[in-house]
Amino acid sequence: TLDGDGPIQLIDPPGEVELRRSDVSGEPDPVAAAELRVAANAVAGFDLGSGPPFRAQLVRLAADDHVLQLVAHHIVCDDWSKRVIFDELGDVYTAYVDGRESPLGELPVQYREWSEKQRRRLAGDQLEAELRHWSARLAGAPGALELPTDRPRRPAPSLQGARRRTSVPDDLVRDLRALGRGAGATFYMTMLAALEALLQRYTGEDDIVVGTAIDNRGTVELERAVGLFTNVLALRTDLSGSPSFLEVLARVRETTLDAISHQELPFDRLV
Repeated sequence: TLDGDGPIQLIDPPGEVELRRSDVSGEPDPVAAAELRVAANAVAGFDLGSGPPFRAQLVRLAADDHVLQLVAHHIVCDDWSKRVIFDELGDVYTAYVDGRESPLGELPVQYREWSEKQRRRLAGDQLEAELRHWSARLAGAPGALELPTDRPRRPAPSLQGARRRTSVPDDLVRDLRALGRGAGATFYMTMLAALEALLQRYTGEDDIVVGTAIDNRGTVELERAVGLFTNVLALRTDLSGSPSFLEVLARVRETTLDAISHQELPFDRLV
């Protein structure tokens, strides 16, 4: 919500979550009917002014077959949080089936407390130091990477994208992991180096900037917290000089480690 000085956070008291129920067990094709209900619920929007930014739906296919769907707005949940929610849901459900009390304890820190700490850490000189660091790292960076495509780039971004999945053979994954370990790099760094080498080949550009999401959970107390902690890092790598792949990997490693050590600056402040 908003007050005279800007947005403030209001926390609702604990309460039950509304569970929408539907029964498709009598449909000719219960699975198809359930998929339609799940798809419709997934694309329905949220009214952040009235809330809640979360909803749950239980679809009954048969007496012993149900689909539970949880939908959350990104403002309250990131990918890490989804894993936490699923783990805790499993723990609570198992305890309920066994007739036990919830095994979940109190969280060491709430999202509001973390946000207040972050705001204090990034106040004054610390904020200016982080802004200077990132401004120096990204000074003169290209505004866009001109990839050869089968159609012209839109004058304004549409923000519409797609996802394509593929499988990588196990032996190739093992080789890639071994290659990274030999260079003191993580698997992520190895795959990022491969992506940047590919982008350089297609564009002919030596100055490559790749945006990546980072969990931004630098302390143990945040491991079980639910909320939007994710930040965006702009990883800029200089690929000039016809480097070998191992040299590309070394440069990507340096860039990534530097970015991670300065990961707390909110991306919107950098922009």
